[in-house]
Amino acid sequence: ARMQEAPRGVGQIVSLATGVTVLLALLFGALVLARRNVRLGRGDRRGAFRLAAFLLVLSMLGWLLGAHHVADLGGEFRMLGEALAFSLFFATFVWLTYLALEPFARRRWPDLLISWTRLLSGRLRDPLVGRDILVGILAGASASLLFFMQQSVPAFANLSAMTPMPPNPETLGTLRQLVSSIVTTFAFVTIPTLATMSLLVLLSILLRRRWLAIVMSGLVLTLFFLGLSENLRADLPAALLLGALMVFVAARFGILSLYATFLVVTFLFRFPHTLDFSRWYAGRSLFVLLIVVGLASAAFWTSLGGKSPFGTAALEE
Repeated sequence: ARMQEAPRGVGQIVSLATGVTVLLALLFGALVLARRNVRLGRGDRRGAFRLAAFLLVLSMLGWLLGAHHVADLGGEFRMLGEALAFSLFFATFVWLTYLALEPFARRRWPDLLISWTRLLSGRLRDPLVGRDILVGILAGASASLLFFMQQSVPAFANLSAMTPMPPNPETLGTLRQLVSSIVTTFAFVTIPTLATMSLLVLLSILLRRRWLAIVMSGLVLTLFFLGLSENLRADLPAALLLGALMVFVAARFGILSLYATFLVVTFLFRFPHTLDFSRWYAGRSLFVLLIVVGLASAAFWTSLGGKSPFGTAALEE
């Protein structure tokens, strides 16, 4: 904590400014559209409530597991209030965003919501749900590979200002803190997921051209991903590819695939990984990778819709 922070490059400044601007614009737009949808009786209120409750419960559970609790009741109550305020703010953001997004997406791009709506309704074994999660996991793994390739550029080229991105410090703490990080990851990836989908839908409303909304969304995401390091020359190609990949997943497969993409990206970006099992954190690395593999296996099995993965029908013929 006493180490001097690395100076921010141009790309990181642009990334931060883009993220804050888009978040505030989406929050204002969500307030206006959600109010309109509620007055007109539109919107999936049950789905919005379930999604907000999902984030709130997991966020508070993550705080309960990861916080440094004290015997002082006053201090503990103050920490509880801060955690609850933080969780309620983002739960409200998710609730508003989903109420604002869902009616327009259902009318303009209904295919983006099909698997997501089925998941919220409890149809966990729906083949389309499994397919979209599997696509998102593949996209997340591809984005992570691209990120690690970008981070390895200094090993092959003489580029300055390429500070490696460290894992989240909480993932290197106690086992309780590791579990807390995993739980909160499942909760808070809903925020970039809904933000990206809202950006895509709102731009399609404003620009009245779907292809133009996709292009503009990709450019905004590119600006956001410019903060991978301090070197703009290394960041720009990776940011372009990451922006194109994310907007492709969002526009082609929808919310559920995008959620799975951000989930896998976060697991592979912010958690420690190693193939050297003599490292003290190798068990953590294996545990997180097993979560990703387990999700991919379950999604693959679900996507088959009860059919055999070995093609027994073809063998019988």
